Amino acid sequence: MALKRLAPVDSAAPSWAKQILEPFDALDTSTPPSLSSIRDVLMEKLLDDADADLKHVVVLVLSDAVPTVDDDASWPRNVATTSLAVRLSDGDAIPKCDAALLYAPVSKSDLESAKKVQKKAIKHKIKKFKKTHSEMGPEFYIVPDDELSATFVGVPFAGQGESYVETAPSSSHATAPPTMLAVDCEMCKTTRGIELTRVSIVDETYKVVLDEYVLPANPILDYCTRYSGITRETLEDCPNTLASIQSRVLQLVPAETILVGHSLENDLLALRTIHRRVIDTSLLYPHPKGPPFRSALRHLSSKFLKVEIQTGDDGHCSVEDATCAMKLAQLKIKKGPLFPDVEWTGGGPRKLISELSGRKKSCLIVDSASACRTLAGSTAAAIPCATSDLVFHHIRHQLTTGCPPTFTWGAAVAPTNVAELLRDLCTDLPVHGLLVVVQCPSVTELKALHKLRTSRGDPRCTLLWDRTQQDKLDAAAATAQAGRVRIFAKQP
Repeated sequence: MALKRLAPVDSAAPSWAKQILEPFDALDTSTPPSLSSIRDVLMEKLLDDADADLKHVVVLVLSDAVPTVDDDASWPRNVATTSLAVRLSDGDAIPKCDAALLYAPVSKSDLESAKKVQKKAIKHKIKKFKKTHSEMGPEFYIVPDDELSATFVGVPFAGQGESYVETAPSSSHATAPPTMLAVDCEMCKTTRGIELTRVSIVDETYKVVLDEYVLPANPILDYCTRYSGITRETLEDCPNTLASIQSRVLQLVPAETILVGHSLENDLLALRTIHRRVIDTSLLYPHPKGPPFRSALRHLSSKFLKVEIQTGDDGHCSVEDATCAMKLAQLKIKKGPLFPDVEWTGGGPRKLISELSGRKKSCLIVDSASACRTLAGSTAAAIPCATSDLVFHHIRHQLTTGCPPTFTWGAAVAPTNVAELLRDLCTDLPVHGLLVVVQCPSVTELKALHKLRTSRGDPRCTLLWDRTQQDKLDAAAATAQAGRVRIFAKQP
């Protein structure tokens, strides 16, 4: 049962803190609610309920914690608190608190509305296009000039980058330039980063017009053979350099030609080439979850072309990939802008940080460096921390500045003096603020058993995954998923 406690306050004190905690208390039943239930209440109060007057929220996830109640702790006088057991994940899944708390599925009604808006936008684009063009064709699917820089962030469309070349208008008047060409590149890792090792270009009839290996200028650290199929022997005595291949590409691809590719930004970066008339099949066939997710080329090929690619263990074939990209573009052009069905593209999850950013609310991520990169994106401030002490220090510091964030996310390994640190956080929490602390047991054993199950599922493994191992996994999952959430509300 939820253990609700309000530090001694005057009887005339306002009841805001109690009211804000009531929906969380309502979740407490004989069966622990899921962590997503906490998220739903939190998002409703923070985003949709103006009457809640919730001004600041801190969500703190403590891993390797012992989910205790700490009801004997002495909290500040003007802080109300409630505590309830929660189910961190379902089945035998490893708990992922960031995914459960920061992302929410879009409701059916919102999804239908989004589909209608999407369909209306496409029809408006068609109507506008037909004012200047006699028929629908490849031109309709070209990424607009004013969207190039935002779509292909790394490519310096605004100005020449170092060692970049740009395609030029065709100098030949005898023959018309090809309408479309498709490109795919393979890369490796060198001492200077990612560099080109193979480039393939096919025309609209799937004829190969260029297929060459390229020797990187810098020492190779990883040939990425698993993906590229390229080995040390492949590049022995290779005469091609990036500069020589750039020259070949400029001869084959005039500025008028439409260049097709899948996640084309990667290919343009590898070629260090600027081309402004492009069709990207990852944009023609949106991922069901929406941006920034993108469907893999092999998935699109299997679903829409009924062709299986990238199935071998010897790496990808850039000619095959370029051909599939061309076929996907041609299929889209043939079927029209509303293909595939808008139903298939669906809507992405509702991301709390993005929602707050869209409403001009400040967000802060205080977590590991990798988590900061993943969660913050371009919409939230981030403070990477290597230790739990730093996480608590930075959260407290930000709460006591002149303008604390609307939403703060923090994650740390649970310290031994957690009650003392939480009391300090409650003291620093601004009024009309909410502190949500998620205590998560260790997942070390559960991860190890998941890894063991994966290895024993390999047909080459002589040991099988048996009932005894599954029972151990179920027990480990039950322990790892038994979390506790303590919520503090600071009334004015």
